[in-house]
This record gives sequence, structure tokens and C-alpha cells, in this order.
Amino acid sequence: MNLYKLHSEPTRLKGYDKHTEIPAIVWEDIMTRRSNGYLGDIQKEARDGKYRDVLKKDARIATLFARDILKDRFPEAEDTISKSAEYSLWYATDVLHWRFEKGEPAIAKDLKYAYRYATNVLEDRFPMAEPVIATDAEYSYRYANFVLQGRFPMGEPVIATDANCACEYAVNVLEGRFPMGEEVIATDAYYAYKYANCVLQGRFPEAEAQIATNANSAYYYAKNVIKGRFPAGEEVMKQDNVTWKKYNELI
Repeated sequence: MNLYKLHSEPTRLKGYDKHTEIPAIVWEDIMTRRSNGYLGDIQKEARDGKYRDVLKKDARIATLFARDILKDRFPEAEDTISKSAEYSLWYATDVLHWRFEKGEPAIAKDLKYAYRYATNVLEDRFPMAEPVIATDAEYSYRYANFVLQGRFPMGEPVIATDANCACEYAVNVLEGRFPMGEEVIATDAYYAYKYANCVLQGRFPEAEAQIATNANSAYYYAKNVIKGRFPAGEEVMKQDNVTWKKYNELI
């Protein structure tokens, strides 16, 4: 908020002589004028060089100025913007509508923004960011499935630590077994069943004790994988009347 506007004698306030050098205050004034119908005047002033030296100091405001006022790139501010992963991504998507190479080193250090940059800007792999992406199971799986549309070897060790991601990686990316992930998949009844049904297309002995802890998973394992009795899962299925009835109809 521009407090100078609220004071009856703003020139007497400390810092008044430099308030026009503060990006947030200048930007607030621009937005006020814009809301009052002076966008055309502001844009002409901007083309003539006004505001630029002040607004280039703030990555967020510089990006907004480029998007909403200049409606074009803001070269003087790109060094500042490039230091921020968030605003480098925003500048690329909302202003340049293409790569912002100067900001890529910052983006590549941030897992979330690196993934979004690969999917929304590059629409291709982002090699510089892959070591960071490879530290997170979910983003490694997403990167493999939606960006690479194939294996992401660097990310496989971390994918193999998460039952959900490991199973989905096997189903949707590898379209086959993921031996590295089988140990963790076997710890989750649902994903163990899904892995057996969609990937192994047969029994998953190492996971049967876990599958047998969940009535729903045990029933579908019996129905779709074993295609017959699953003694290990009968005790848990008995605890659910609907599931037990369906199971008995099956066998």
C-alpha cells in the first residue's frame, strides 16, 4: 500500500523523496491508473522508457509489468528475473511463450518449477534439471510418463522407494516388470494386486501376505489373478459381508 497517498502532507514523511524509486509503490500507482482507464497512456510512457529502471529491480513486478503493460519481453529486467525460479518460469510461460534460457539455471534447481518448465514450456526433456527431478519419486514418475514418455533411468532408484510410483512406472512407462520396485510394491495391498494383474499377469508370491490384509485387494486378486481360491485372503474377506459373498460366488 502507498501510505504517502493517505497522508495530508506526504512530503513531510520520511523517505518521500525516494518513494518513486520503490518498485511496489510505482507498481501500485500504475495499477491505479490502469483501473481508471489510462492503460494506453501508461503503455506509451513505458515505451518511452518510464518506469523501467525502477521496476526492473523486482522480479515479480518486472514480470507483471512485462505481461500486463508491455505485453512483450522486458530485457532490462531479465537479469533480475533470472535469479528467481518462480518468476523465470512465469516469464517464460506468460511473456515469452517460449524458453527463457537465462532463467533456466535457477529453474533447474527447483523441483516443482523444473517439472512445470519441462511440461509447459519445453514440452521436452530438461537435462539440466534431471538431477533435481531424480530426487523425488512422484516427479520422476511424472517426468518419465508425461515428458520423456519412456524410461528415466536416473530417477528409477527413487521411484523404487514408493509403491504407488513404482507400480505406475511399471504399468504406464515400462509396460513391463520393474524389478527394482517390486520390494516396495509388495508392501501395499492395492498396488501389489495391480502390479500382479497389469504387469505380471500372474501371481505375485512375495506380496500375497500383504494383499491378504485387504478384503477388496484379496478378492480381486482371487478373481483376476488366481482366478480361483485365495486361502490366505479368506480371513480378511470374511470380515466384509459383501466381499465374502462375492468371493463365494466366485469360487
